[in-house]
Order: sequence, then C-alpha cells, then structure tokens
Amino acid sequence: MLNSAKYILQNSFPIQLFSLALAASLLLPAASAAQAPAARYWVTLKDKKDVQFNSTTYFSPEAQARRRRQRLPAFDATDRPVAP
Repeated sequence: MLNSAKYILQNSFPIQLFSLALAASLLLPAASAAQAPAARYWVTLKDKKDVQFNSTTYFSPEAQARRRRQRLPAFDATDRPVAP
C-alpha cells in the first residue's frame, strides 16, 4: 500500500503542474526586474515676448459657448500663456 501511494505522488500530473507553476512564479519576477528604467525628460517653457492674449481668438466658438453655458468667465489665469 505504501508503494502505491508513493507511485501516485511521484507520477501525479497536478503535483508536477504545481511544481512548474511554483518555479515560474519564482523566476518571472527576476526577469521583470531586469527591464530598463523609464525614460525621463526635462521640459522648460518660456513666455513669448510681446504676445497679447485674446480669449476670443484663442478659444474656438464652441469653447466660448460652453463657457457661457457653464457660466464661466471668458478666461482665467490658468488660460493665459506661461510666464517665466
């Protein structure tokens, strides 16, 4: 009886599958850690000299209508061009 139980445990497909899954779960994190780091960029913005901000030409007619419908101002400080 002991020999037959040992045979079943040694030749059991679910146990082999579990062992394979366990080995894969231990090896895959090491492979994903070897990926290259994400690229980084430095962006600087400058204000254009002598450019006037005009909300009627900057916003499309649809955007102007939406602002009126939502009772928003024609423009606010966040709409203006970047200042140094």
